Amino acid sequence: MLLLKCLTHGELRLNRIEAFSDGVFAIVVTLLVLELNVPSLRDPRSVGGLGHRLLDLLPKFLSRIISFIMLCKFWLNHHHIFGLAHRSAAREQMTLLFR
Repeated sequence: MLLLKCLTHGELRLNRIEAFSDGVFAIVVTLLVLELNVPSLRDPRSVGGLGHRLLDLLPKFLSRIISFIMLCKFWLNHHHIFGLAHRSAAREQMTLLFR
């Protein structure tokens, strides 16, 4: 009932919205990490084979690092914008949600 009252008055606490968006960012980072796999080797005792397999994975690894850095930048900008806001209007949030 309190949520309905906040929605009718047009104000929601920013910390709830910020916590939700932090959760979304955490899920995205987790999905980036879950796709990292250990390379399979024909001979597990071969160090040279491991080096070649790791070099084959280098483009994927670099793309994950770049994605992680960009995601962190978005997260920092998001927190900066929330630091500038004092309140949140429910109507504005709903229009952003359904765009």
